[in-house]
Amino acid sequence: MRRATVLGVVALAALLLAACAPRPFADSSPWNSPIPTGVGWRDEPTLRAGPSWVNDESYSIPLVRSAPTDPLVAVSVPSTWGWPGGVAQVHVPSDVTGASGADGALSVVDGGAVFDFWQFQRSDADHATATAWAATWLNGAGVGRQSPFLGAGIRAAGTSGYGGLITSGDLTGPGDFRHALAVSLLGSEVGGPHVAPAIAGDGGSGSVPIGARLGIPRGTPMPGGLSSIGQRMWNTLMTYGAYVVDRHSGSAPVIFYADPRSVSPGTVAPLRDGDLAAIMPAVRVQQ
Repeated sequence: MRRATVLGVVALAALLLAACAPRPFADSSPWNSPIPTGVGWRDEPTLRAGPSWVNDESYSIPLVRSAPTDPLVAVSVPSTWGWPGGVAQVHVPSDVTGASGADGALSVVDGGAVFDFWQFQRSDADHATATAWAATWLNGAGVGRQSPFLGAGIRAAGTSGYGGLITSGDLTGPGDFRHALAVSLLGSEVGGPHVAPAIAGDGGSGSVPIGARLGIPRGTPMPGGLSSIGQRMWNTLMTYGAYVVDRHSGSAPVIFYADPRSVSPGTVAPLRDGDLAAIMPAVRVQQ
């Protein structure tokens, strides 16, 4: 493998804007763009064919905000998502490695850059490996580029793992998460050519393309009895929607993602225990 520093984060940070938006990515990013008025919707009954889930445990996407005082880790990476192979130099706190589960995902915010790693394994304080990687900027779009091809993250859609992730910062302030969500669908639901903002697909035998936006049509009455986080989820799906970025196996038709480092299982428990069952019948696929 060619041994070269792929990204020197400390040097790159000086080239970025000094101040970043209070939510990740530019206001013009698909993650931060409200659903346009007057869009069409189609029903997809498979989205409510069973209990949906919020994942913040195994196979989740841990989000780490590193500091210049954290160890500068040399991560050996292959050429993936349009990014060259070599060694990515990234500040990563000493107690951090990839998520539990075979995917071993990890997203690291270092300065103004966001690094995504797949199967991240730390060998010691200053060295690690990953079997796939990509990066983007906090003040950028948070989605990949089709031509020339360049991924923003390791999701099947080529989007950043930070994009659409529920974090602790989303749980205060106005009554929604302030950005679109990321979702994974069963392989039997996903299918067809991918659509923007995705830059790649992931197979599947269904009819919902990777990159499609799910949402709740405006004017749909909110069901009664939702918890406070359930109301926030409802408002988010009506205002921003959720992009299909991946597919999974199992039984849950739709999986949302929360950051396991800042959002506890107890926080999202109301969504799992009843809110999503009330919310998902209103969710449609944007045409």
